[in-house]
Amino acid sequence: MPETPPFWFNDGAWQSKLLAPLSYIYGTISARLMARPPQYGSRITVFCVGNLIAGGAGKTPTAIALCDLAKKNGFTPAFLTRGYGGGLQKATWVDLDIHNAHDVGDEAI
Repeated sequence: MPETPPFWFNDGAWQSKLLAPLSYIYGTISARLMARPPQYGSRITVFCVGNLIAGGAGKTPTAIALCDLAKKNGFTPAFLTRGYGGGLQKATWVDLDIHNAHDVGDEAI
């Protein structure tokens, strides 16, 4: 599985400088897309935990903490993930008795 490259957090690295224009373009397009009104309105409360950093930013621990908080307040939380790293190609309700990380990706497990 790919990891964050060593130069990622080093502003002085030549790779960072080379990628900076692409980063600006990506960030500008993302900001415009996020500023659009939502095309779908859910009838349930939805929390989206994510950011532009590929890994190591604390998304998974944050999602788990929100889940624990929801449970303590009487809610029945669920996670929706795109199944990165999994082999199944369709929407799947993960069952730990029959699925493994190869099927649905490690974070779904």
